[in-house]
Amino acid sequence: MNHPICENNNIRTFASILFIALVACSNNSEPQAIQGEWAIHKELAAAPIVGISDEETAGLIGGKLSISDKSIQFQDQTCEYSRVESNKQNLSEFLQIYSLDTNARLPEKTSVLSMDCEGEMTIRHMLTGEDKLWLVWYGVLLEADRI
Repeated sequence: MNHPICENNNIRTFASILFIALVACSNNSEPQAIQGEWAIHKELAAAPIVGISDEETAGLIGGKLSISDKSIQFQDQTCEYSRVESNKQNLSEFLQIYSLDTNARLPEKTSVLSMDCEGEMTIRHMLTGEDKLWLVWYGVLLEADRI
């Protein structure tokens, strides 16, 4: 006969494993979590040196970003990817790597995603959270809403 304390430890261990599994399975970094149609809503931040003009940046507002299970299309350019995963970087590290204004206001639960998207364009990272997506385009951090 098992001692009640031992049984409680087994239940706690099982509950802990179940919680970890649920958190892992609900991770927003799954490719299907970012798949769909997005519209660029606004410019959120920019690096000190950017590859596009203010007029070109303004022209991106309202632009469509399409993410399928294997490719990303934006501005008549496409890249193919095979993986999307949570990045070990936190949000402030991401902003520092891209030399973006660290005062950019992003939701607390924003996730940094990394991917291997190559082709006409290259995308290595995206941010996602609260049904929004952020990507760096020629040094400009753009915010997109799902449409």
